[in-house]
Amino acid sequence: MAKTLIAFFSRADENYFGGAMRYVKTGNTEIVVNGMKEMIEADCFKIEM
Repeated sequence: MAKTLIAFFSRADENYFGGAMRYVKTGNTEIVVNGMKEMIEADCFKIEM
């Protein structure tokens, strides 16, 4: 178990981009957090709506 916790909120599903609604499978914040957790050996907690 890591000593660092990253708590984050990331919107997936329908998002508004460049004047149109688009579907994204993984939100941008979640993509960044997945990279960070490997670099700093952290545990992650995704905040759900």
